[in-house]
Order: sequence, then C-alpha cells, then structure tokens
Amino acid sequence: SAFSDPVGSSGTENQLFQLLQDSTVTFQNGTLNVSETPTADFRFLIQNYSNLTLDNMVLDGSGLTYPTQTIAKTPYTLSNNFGSTLIKNSTIIGKEGGFAFDVYYSKGTYGDGVNVTVQDSTINGNIEVDSDGKDTAENVLTKAVLNFKGVNTINGNITNEGTININTTDDAASTITGSIDNSGALNINNTTFTGGEARNGGAIYNAGTTTVNNSEFNKNTATQYGGAIFVASGTLNVNNSTFTENNGGVIGGAISDVFNVLNTLNINEGTTFTGNYATTGGAIGAYNAFNINGTSDNKVTFK
Repeated sequence: SAFSDPVGSSGTENQLFQLLQDSTVTFQNGTLNVSETPTADFRFLIQNYSNLTLDNMVLDGSGLTYPTQTIAKTPYTLSNNFGSTLIKNSTIIGKEGGFAFDVYYSKGTYGDGVNVTVQDSTINGNIEVDSDGKDTAENVLTKAVLNFKGVNTINGNITNEGTININTTDDAASTITGSIDNSGALNINNTTFTGGEARNGGAIYNAGTTTVNNSEFNKNTATQYGGAIFVASGTLNVNNSTFTENNGGVIGGAISDVFNVLNTLNINEGTTFTGNYATTGGAIGAYNAFNINGTSDNKVTFK
C-alpha cells in the first residue's frame, strides 16, 4: 500500500512505521511504499526497534522524499536499531543515494545490539552496518551482526564495521554486484562478486578481517589498486576461490596489498587466478610478504 502521512516520535515524524522495543511484528505478503503526494517528508519506511519478520514483502523506498545530499537526512527504506530482524523471500528497494537498510548499534538504551538475517531475498540499494561510535570496535563486532542465508542478490554497496556472514552453508549461493568496504569482520562463503567498481578494491576494500571460501570474483574493476580485493590493513584469507578477468588499474589485477607492512595475506589451496590485469601485478600486486599455501593435490593456480 502507498501511504501519505508520516509518523514518529515528537520531532521525528518522518516514518511510515515506527516499531517499538520489546514488541514482535510480522509483515507478510504485501508492498509498502510512499504515496506520490505525501503530506510531509518521509526519511524511513520502517524505523525498527522490535523483533521484526518480513515475509514475502516488497519495501519500496524509491519514493522517500528526504534529500540525499545531507548525510544527517539520508533516507533508509528500513532502519534496524535494536532486536532481531528476519527478511525472508522479500525485496528491499533503496532510494537512489540512500540505503536499502542498515544495522545500527547504539550503546546505552539499545546496548544489547541488533541482528539482521536476510534469507532468499533481493536487495536493490546500499547496506550499512555501523554504530554510534561510543563502544569499542571489538564490542561492535558482536553487537551489529548481518547474516545472509540461502540464495540472495545484492545490487548495491555495503559498508561494515560490525560482522557480516554471507552464506555459511555449502548449499547456499549469493550474488553481489556492488562492493564491500569492510573495517570489521567479513566471512564469505559461496558468493559471486561481479561487476563491482571502486577506486580501490572493486569487490572488497578490507581494513579489518576478511575470509573468503568457495567464491568467485568476475570482472570487477578498480581504477587504482585491487580489481577484486584491496587490502588496506588487517587480514585477508582466501580459500578455494576463483578470480577471473578482474582489472586492477595500476597495481594488482585481482588482489592488491601495497601499503601496510603489518597486513596478513594468505592465498590458500584451490584458488585460481585467470586473465586478471593491472599495469603491475596481473594477479597479485604486493609490496609486502604474503603466503601462498597450496598442496600437491589442491594447488594455487595462475593462468
């Protein structure tokens, strides 16, 4: 349904729904969007503090009316601030320049954190996993958690300072067409990254800890470093994955690690690099030591 009148707490009446702490809410088999003639500006479709389930829903935030050029007023189709959220068999659409949804941890009243699971769904728009900056980075890893399960398609970019787990079972597969900026913990299984574009790290920019298993990186592009992955700092572990026709611009067609001597980069057995390109380091461009760990039965291959 399309709605015209926003609601919310005093001074923040800019939401279609505000779902309160300690409540349990389910939306099923429907569509939520904003009327073409709203009575006031909408920043959110749903601002959520509850235990929320979205089952076979379409949340279309393309009609949100808050301007996107002001960070403090960036529109969010779904903002998750507390509790547990399950997005199942659903589609979330973000306004251009805004976010499809976030996972936002705020220390204090909402100190137990927030956990979001996306299962067999499509996300068209950007995703943000972050905090108010009042707790330690270590605590944020357990308080702001995003899980992807089943078969998902993510058409947008993701920023992460919490924990993201993508497809933790071998029978699941997801596709991501944007890039991930990771400063937290990122665990990836059975995922295809394709067509991502960024200045550094066409698919992943890592400044935290990233582990990649059984995944594919195809035709991602960076204009400067790391067509698929750029390791700015932290740790990257890659296992049994393929990198094909990624373009890293200056250094590292597939993977680049050129700045921090304290980085850890492990390329492990079963990983294959094919047809990647950069001016320097067609497959891997590294100014620091890194580890290639193959076996006689399961090699690391460069073609």
